[in-house]
Amino acid sequence: METTSINDIKDIIPYYKKKLRKQKRIEESQINYILQESDGFVPQEPNSDLSSVQNDIQDYNTILNTLRREINEFTVSYFVPEFNMTLDELEMYQKDLSNRCNRLSEMAKKSPLTRNILEVRFVTHFYTNYDIDEVKKEYIELSEERDRVKRVLDDIYENVEFEPKYFEFVYDEVEEEEEEEEEEAYLSIFDDFDPFDDI
Repeated sequence: METTSINDIKDIIPYYKKKLRKQKRIEESQINYILQESDGFVPQEPNSDLSSVQNDIQDYNTILNTLRREINEFTVSYFVPEFNMTLDELEMYQKDLSNRCNRLSEMAKKSPLTRNILEVRFVTHFYTNYDIDEVKKEYIELSEERDRVKRVLDDIYENVEFEPKYFEFVYDEVEEEEEEEEEEAYLSIFDDFDPFDDI
C-alpha cells in the first residue's frame, strides 16, 4: 500500500463530502417527491433508485469516517520531539495558544481608563485591573511560540508520510472536477432566488 501524508487525506475529504451532499439532495428529492394527478395526466415515478442512493450515502459516510480515523490514529501515535508531545497533544497546545493570544490581544487594546458611555445618569469608568505592558509582553512571547508550533505542524502535515491501515487512496481527479462544476451549477440556481416573488 502506498504512503500518504495528512495533507493528502485532508485534500481528499472535500471530494467525498461533495459526493455525499449530492446524494443527500437526491435522497431528499425522492423522499419528498409529489405525484401530481389530474385528468388526462399520467404521473411518472422518479428515475432514481432510492435504495441505491441511500447505499451510496452510507458508503460515503463510511469513507469519510475512515479517512478521519486514519488522521486520528496517526496524530495520537506520532511523537514530536521538539515539544516532547504526540501530534494530537501538539494540536491541542496550538489551540490553547491561539485562544490565549486572542484573549491577550483584546486585553492589550484596552485603555487604563475608559468612560462607560452606556451609563447616562452618572459618569462612571471602566478600569483595567492589570498591567497592560505585561500583557503586551506576554502576547509577544506566546504569539512567537504559536507561530513556532504552526511551522512544525505544517511541516509534519506536508512532509511526514505514513501507511494507511484502512483506506486505499484512489479517486478520479476528472470526476472530482465534474463534481465541483455540478456543485457550483446547483448552488447557482439560488443566486437570484427570492422567496417572496410569488407573494
